[in-house]
Amino acid sequence: VYSVVARGSVVLAEHAAVAGNAHLLAMRVLEKLGDDDIRVSYTQERHMFHVLVSEGVTFLVVADESFGRRLPFGFLEDIKQRFMGTYK
Repeated sequence: VYSVVARGSVVLAEHAAVAGNAHLLAMRVLEKLGDDDIRVSYTQERHMFHVLVSEGVTFLVVADESFGRRLPFGFLEDIKQRFMGTYK
């Protein structure tokens, strides 16, 4: 539904597949995260937020609960490799 790459609460890249308020909810999540490397999922207002923080860069995807955790984190790992390979 929605994905974002950010450093802190500064969005570096984002994509929304559908209209809605996922970006506002994602900003709330980004504001609460630190710089420590983590891999975590949150549920907020019927959305699943999957977060991967690596080297101070946050990779976040909002997905339907039916996707589980493995698929969204596989997506985040792929985006992380591509992003870090291009911009690091």
